[in-house]
Amino acid sequence: MELSTDADATQETELSTGADATQETELSTGADASQETELSTGADASQETELSTGADASQERELSTGADATQEMGLSTGADATQERELITGADATQERELITGADATQERELITGANATQERELITGADATQETELITGANATQERELITGADATQETGLSTGADAFEKKQTPTS
Repeated sequence: MELSTDADATQETELSTGADATQETELSTGADASQETELSTGADASQETELSTGADASQERELSTGADATQEMGLSTGADATQERELITGADATQERELITGADATQERELITGANATQERELITGADATQETELITGANATQERELITGADATQETGLSTGADAFEKKQTPTS
């Protein structure tokens, strides 16, 4: 129950053209490994229930293009690490449930642009340290629950501009 042309292996209930391995219930063109219930073109590894083009690793339930690592339930382009449930573009580290662009560290539940450290639940732009639950622009130290602009030290629960030291409050002059 098959149509085979230059097939080198066993094929059952399929249409195979130049296939080099066992394929069942699929359409394979130039595939080098076993594939089940999928359409594979030039794939070098096992893929299940997906469409893969030029993928070098196992991918499940995703569309991968030129991906070098394992990706699940995501769309990955040129990613070098494990990514889950996200859209990654040129990311070098593990990212979950987020959109990362050019990020170099682990980020969760946030949108990071050019960040070099761990950030959680925040929007960081050009930040060099750990920041939580805040919006930081050009900050060089740890800041919590505040908006800091150009600050060089640790500040908590305040708005600081160009501050050089740790400040909690000022004693008014009489």
